[in-house]
Amino acid sequence: MLRSLFVLFLQALFFYVPRYIWKTWEGKRVQNLTEQLTEPMKDGATVTKASEMLVDYLDQNRGYHGGYFFGFVLTEFLYFVNVIAQIFIMDKFLGGEFSTYGMNVVQFTEWHWEARYDPMIKVFPRMAKCTFHMFGTSGDIQKHDAICILPINIINEKIYVFLWFWFVILSAITGVFLTYRNTMPFASSPSISSTRRFTYFCGSGSSF
Repeated sequence: MLRSLFVLFLQALFFYVPRYIWKTWEGKRVQNLTEQLTEPMKDGATVTKASEMLVDYLDQNRGYHGGYFFGFVLTEFLYFVNVIAQIFIMDKFLGGEFSTYGMNVVQFTEWHWEARYDPMIKVFPRMAKCTFHMFGTSGDIQKHDAICILPINIINEKIYVFLWFWFVILSAITGVFLTYRNTMPFASSPSISSTRRFTYFCGSGSSF
């Protein structure tokens, strides 16, 4: 139980590291540039004017903020490497069962009942043999074998099913965004719509 909690804590910590690096790198510069676009009380005309001013600023200063773009792409790359590395680490942690864990759980209901086994029980058994050492009537230590119920594994199996699907979805989305971001230097001048999309993800202190 404690080992599972410790592993989950380390996973959460490693997911936070890229965000911390990006926030330290950019020093709230993106938030300061886009704060007028993210205030809820601004009317449409004000937001449009602020968007046009931001687009003009980005267009006129193109090439002067390459370091921020590099830092942003590097952060996304760290997110991608992190999730892929965690998939391999979890696979090692669970004895090679994590890489196909989610697919096996989905396919479990389609297997023939005679050949079917629960992949979640295979990875997280709900019963196990336990050995107890107790003092006997004569004062000597006696060994007793028994079957122990492990209810915590019922929770663990659900957690790791969620993590499997979460990691797969997250790696796919991060890979798409990373590919898109690498094509941005070859795109045309920034538009208002692209600026708004950028501010939606970055300006209000969201993922990055």
